[in-house]
Amino acid sequence: MNSNKTFIKNICSIVLGIFITSGVLFSCKKDVPAEEVKEIPGFPVNTTISKLVENAESGKTIESEAVIWGFVVGSGAGQNANSMVWIQDDQSGLAIKVAEEELGKYEEGTLIFVKAKGLTIKREGSFLVMGALEAGALKALSGQNLKERIGLGAKDQSIPVDAIGIAEITNKHNQRLIALKDVEVINGDIGGNFGPVDSQDRKQIVLQDCGGNEVYVITDKKSAVAAKEIKDGRGNITGLLTVNNGRKELRLLHENDGEGLTGIRCAGSGDISLTRVI
Repeated sequence: MNSNKTFIKNICSIVLGIFITSGVLFSCKKDVPAEEVKEIPGFPVNTTISKLVENAESGKTIESEAVIWGFVVGSGAGQNANSMVWIQDDQSGLAIKVAEEELGKYEEGTLIFVKAKGLTIKREGSFLVMGALEAGALKALSGQNLKERIGLGAKDQSIPVDAIGIAEITNKHNQRLIALKDVEVINGDIGGNFGPVDSQDRKQIVLQDCGGNEVYVITDKKSAVAAKEIKDGRGNITGLLTVNNGRKELRLLHENDGEGLTGIRCAGSGDISLTRVI
């Protein structure tokens, strides 16, 4: 009888041991997402966009061997980015001056790598732009020079989008893809399309939240959204944001980016009157 109890006890110990071991083995095999390696041969990433901008002296040629990475947010006239590729990493954004005929390869969501040595960062209007300095002005990269400086990585990558209200905008959101929450076009700008209808190259309208905080929407006549009608409701709208000397500007990248303004407008919207200067 005792031998049977001992046998059963031994069997239970073995089973318990197997169960515990299996549990340990199972936990060891748990899927853990591998850290994404943002690098391709010949483009050893060694800094970030924000550090590059911080260390680069405006208007001076970059002498360090800096290599950055970024997701393409938009490029070309159709996305409000004439002769530019807009990129952003996890924290900052930058525009790169590229010849218009070369922009087809820089599709939205493509991971790219840029060798900054020999290039220059300057402010052009609302944007910090990097390009080749020639006679005091930035020249668009093209041909072999472009090929040697910009490497293409994976396509169709997910681009981080910060969803914030106008009052939450700070300098850290400059030249990044932003989803603005709960905004509406002011009364004076309702009607017509996002883009200009006359000989002007661009048009601006004003978005505001229910507290009267403003953002200017800038639309080039060649952009995809230019012919789209402005909605008269309130909602969310996504685009590339720039912040320069307190002025906040948004550029829409796709023809349907303004379609979300369909909700009920802020109470008292009809009484709000704003003066604006381009």
